[in-house]
Amino acid sequence: TSNAITHLANVHGIVEQGKLHIKSIKSGNIEEMLAAQNQRRWTNSCQHIADRKLTKWILHSTKPIETVNDSFLEDFLCYLNPNYKLPNEKNLKLLIHQSYDWTESTMRELLMSEAKYISFTTDLWTSRAKQGYIGVTASFMDSDFKIYDILLELKYLPYPHKAEHIRDALQTVMRTWNLQEKLIAITTDNGPNMVKAMSYFNNVTRIPCTAHTLQLAIGKGLAPVLILIARAKRLIRFFMYPKQMERLKAVQITLNYDEVLEVVDFTNEVTILDDDEEFEQLENNDNDEVIDPTTKQRIKISQPMPTNGKIEQIKDIISQALNKYWSIQSDIALKAAFLDPRFKHLSFARDEKER
Repeated sequence: TSNAITHLANVHGIVEQGKLHIKSIKSGNIEEMLAAQNQRRWTNSCQHIADRKLTKWILHSTKPIETVNDSFLEDFLCYLNPNYKLPNEKNLKLLIHQSYDWTESTMRELLMSEAKYISFTTDLWTSRAKQGYIGVTASFMDSDFKIYDILLELKYLPYPHKAEHIRDALQTVMRTWNLQEKLIAITTDNGPNMVKAMSYFNNVTRIPCTAHTLQLAIGKGLAPVLILIARAKRLIRFFMYPKQMERLKAVQITLNYDEVLEVVDFTNEVTILDDDEEFEQLENNDNDEVIDPTTKQRIKISQPMPTNGKIEQIKDIISQALNKYWSIQSDIALKAAFLDPRFKHLSFARDEKER
């Protein structure tokens, strides 16, 4: 047997799997033999697993499908593993559909087996193409107090977005996922169409969105100081020009002042003011004027404005708005806060397992 092994190795270059013949090493073919061995180890199963991981990365990072055509990505992956072949766009689309089918079946099983009660969160979105979409997310807690949030639907909703259309879309989601008996609450914004749509669902509690409620209340409260806000926004826009920004930095250095925050940070702080109806016309008018939300008259921002008592006035308006919009029953809110494990450290429990 040993003579046959030696003959095969010396004459034909055939060696036992996993071993390298000294003749091949001396002849300089070591890299070719290693590459051949690695290629034999790279099976179709390995390629399939790598494709799924690539698809997962593209989906979670919201990369465009044409990412697979990136030559730099291909070069990088080739350096890591020369045997891996990037899928083309057509195959990537197929992988995405397969991923959706697998995820959908997994989520259905999870909802049926682990979710006793479910709440929806729904909202309307507008795409860059100005098309309306409705999103529906299901939230529930399993027996181990682990919280799940699953996006069930994000589908096109034709205009007009009437309450009946929203109701029909939600009922379709409930039937599709077989959740009619498990749904107990729906969180929405305070839009009249949303509020009316929820009235069609019996034995389902509507919970107003906290963020939207706070935004409405704050928008109402800031109405008395529109002129001050417009002045601040105009000042920010002024310093967004490179020339003025350089002048500002130079003055700060001269006066030995600490450098202010980046202008982009200030603009982020005031963008919320353009979202509410009181401010939606602000950008469409001359920078020297604002629209009074009460009288709908144009007011020059250069006009003097007394500031005495404005803080208290803002507080009163926000308080009144919160009382108006926050119609959720206090007992439901208290129960939710008490039972939510994300806010519980259970400091009274000494044992870590009990916590």
